[in-house]
Amino acid sequence: ATKANAKDILCDDKSCLKTSYTKCCEPRATCDSMRCRPGFVLRPAELKTACAGLNCTDIDHDLCCDPQANCGSYTCPLPYLPKRKAQRYLCRFSECTDMDIHSCCATPDTCGAYKCPLGFALKNNARKIECPAHNCTLQDSKLCCADEGTCGTYHCPRGLVPVESAASTMCTGKNGRCTHDDEATCCQPAAMCSTMTCPSGFSLRPLAPHLYCSGATCSEQEDKITCCAEEGTCATYSCP
Repeated sequence: ATKANAKDILCDDKSCLKTSYTKCCEPRATCDSMRCRPGFVLRPAELKTACAGLNCTDIDHDLCCDPQANCGSYTCPLPYLPKRKAQRYLCRFSECTDMDIHSCCATPDTCGAYKCPLGFALKNNARKIECPAHNCTLQDSKLCCADEGTCGTYHCPRGLVPVESAASTMCTGKNGRCTHDDEATCCQPAAMCSTMTCPSGFSLRPLAPHLYCSGATCSEQEDKITCCAEEGTCATYSCP
């Protein structure tokens, strides 16, 4: 792309035909610097594709970004069950993969698939809460559900995770419900996989700088599948 100050740079000859391109030009931005709109993700195959100018802008969006798939398109393997209203949850990329199993699915002994009574909604960490019995029952309502209108029921969008005080923080929406306007109150930035230290025998995935952990810090227990892959496999190879 032409340098930003090109109008102030004189070529070596009048026609500029004998002038080195390095004098007038600089590398165009690539898609890996693009900030996709909400509900869209970077296209892995286009990360090093050049945008139209020195910075990626809205005109490059279709080139660099794809719509995120939702969990309604994912088939949970046994013994997992689809989360209730699975279509509300987004996968990491334009297609759901087994990396999304914890976002899309719940096991029978966790609250992730629990149906809350009227006036309550699943806690935002429901998939991590284990019911005392093998299957959750009506008696697990207080364990699995929180009052509607608290940040404890707000589902933060990709790249954000609930604040630590979510259960006691009230939303400001009408009719006692949380809305998108409560995002800044209920959520905080998620850690990036690039900050994760993989366990022995594993390495960070090539896309780690673009993948989010499940919390404000990364943990081996929650984020190993998302951030790391076995050493010596193509899942750790950085393709050109």
